[in-house]
Amino acid sequence: MTWHLLMLNVTVKDGERALLTRNGQLVRVLAPGKHRLFDPLHELKAEVLDVVRSEFSADRYAVLKAARPDLAAELFEAIETKADEIAIVSLDGRPVHLMTPWQVRVYWKVATRIDVERIDVSADPRVGARHLTMIERNRSTVVMEAVVENHEAGLLYVEGRLVERLAPGRHAFWTVGRKIEVKRLDLRPQAVEITAQEMLTKDRIALRVTLTAFRRIVDPERRLRPCPTWMRGCTAWCSSRSARRWRAGRWTRCCLRRRRWMRSCATMCGHASQSPAWR
Repeated sequence: MTWHLLMLNVTVKDGERALLTRNGQLVRVLAPGKHRLFDPLHELKAEVLDVVRSEFSADRYAVLKAARPDLAAELFEAIETKADEIAIVSLDGRPVHLMTPWQVRVYWKVATRIDVERIDVSADPRVGARHLTMIERNRSTVVMEAVVENHEAGLLYVEGRLVERLAPGRHAFWTVGRKIEVKRLDLRPQAVEITAQEMLTKDRIALRVTLTAFRRIVDPERRLRPCPTWMRGCTAWCSSRSARRWRAGRWTRCCLRRRRWMRSCATMCGHASQSPAWR
């Protein structure tokens, strides 16, 4: 933009537009090309803007729309989201922006194809596979992702309430307006060891015994119910039972009747106990 004598010279390239204003008020929009404008008092000003896959200020768009609604509709595409609504904005077929509720974005549409996909997240919090692929490079805090392994069980909690059990695989959920939590439980057998148990045989011989048992979760929903002392209870029960068997001199019967301990652990917190190993 240059002045020569009484003329204002403005050159607009391809992929650009110029906003021509007089004393701060919009006069018109200049298309690509060379423009010579009569401006003896130097009241004109041209602002050259890139319009290829470009965003325009939402505040300036609101002012322009109020003054020139026809010009605003011709040049711009305004996208506004509502409550519990997500919008994925694609420019020329490429996903670019992920809009959260109550957002406004304005784009130049003179040289760019704009596609908008709106998603209502109020009913189903799950993110579809296609949508997850579209926002892969542009992840934000509105998406929560969890991967459940083959040896795990995943429990989905929405607002603190158990909703469903998730199968192994990749899962994603919208967190707009709600709290989403996925709790993963390992279903593989895990060792529980009780060491240094002092016992007396029937012949009054002192022994030091270490008990190793294996537990496995068979009911994940019951396992996550409030049961803060399940491990301590299982340990104490196993210790007392094994001590009584030793004192009575009935070691073989103690091993054969271990299923009672297994059923007790499972009843307490949804666990299945496997054969204990005594040494």
